[in-house]
Amino acid sequence: MGDCLSVTNVIDRGATAWGAAWVQIIWGGVIDALSDLRRLSIGRSLQRVNRVREW
Repeated sequence: MGDCLSVTNVIDRGATAWGAAWVQIIWGGVIDALSDLRRLSIGRSLQRVNRVREW
């Protein structure tokens, strides 16, 4: 029984480590995408401001 428990403990630890890594990867991707979208929207608003100045 002890061996089985230690194996499942190792598997559980590995699974939680993998889960945490995946969460970090996914969140990092989401945050990067959001910051890219923010940059795009800022760039568009700057373009609008420049067009208004040209007028």
